[in-house]
Amino acid sequence: MSISIVIPTYNRAHLVTRAIESVIRQTDSNWELIIVDDGSTDETQQIIEKYLNDKIKYIRQKNAGANKARNLGAKNALYSYVSFLDSDDELVLDWVEAFQAQLKGKPHIACCGTLRVEAGSQLEVMPKSLGRIFNDAVGKFTNGACYVIDKNLFFDIGGFDEELPSGQHTELSFRLADRITSKEIAVTNIFRLLVKIHIHDGPRIRTNSESKFKGALRILEKHSALLYREPSLKRNYAKIISLGAARHRYFGLAIGSFVIFCKYSILAKFN
Repeated sequence: MSISIVIPTYNRAHLVTRAIESVIRQTDSNWELIIVDDGSTDETQQIIEKYLNDKIKYIRQKNAGANKARNLGAKNALYSYVSFLDSDDELVLDWVEAFQAQLKGKPHIACCGTLRVEAGSQLEVMPKSLGRIFNDAVGKFTNGACYVIDKNLFFDIGGFDEELPSGQHTELSFRLADRITSKEIAVTNIFRLLVKIHIHDGPRIRTNSESKFKGALRILEKHSALLYREPSLKRNYAKIISLGAARHRYFGLAIGSFVIFCKYSILAKFN
């Protein structure tokens, strides 16, 4: 069972080498790597071209965002399972081997743990309960390389939302929720740290307050009914929107979101 690994990248010539080499060094060779360059203006293309061969593809698109790059990479994938490695992160040496063993039973999705590395400190994050939205099914969708998903399933639910500026993996999981709770699809887990998440000072979606604000707004608009099942989650999204709206002087939205935040803070206490 081979796995197609997609790396979206933009102006990360100084970082993407680490991600690429972490794939090349895998102990199991049943992989292909598809690198989608989202219109970089630095030396990204020249760096990547040094690695190209029959297992590593390079695709360049006009700058349109990481989600479009991820979807384009998946459309060009040869294999039945896909995963999405950020260009500033890396896989541990037996990532492919570990997922190969997990996929032998042909689950639709398999997840693993991640190690967050920042300024000398490390944080281990393992798959855990996904909450009431998922009937407490265990999994992890916080980073693209911490899960491998059946390619047909990925496209059946619409792939990544190309209008969403942040929270793409969480939002994708929300579209899987009903299938997981109904047991239409299976999620299995590897309780090992198989991905290193590197925190750095360069541009990152998670540190971009405007992207987080717009992402939370879109997620709450798309999944408001679903999030009713988990008041604490709806409260958290409303808080991000309220603060972001106030920062951008959208005071009506800020007040409305703050009311939702208060309402669901009360509901969360009784759930």
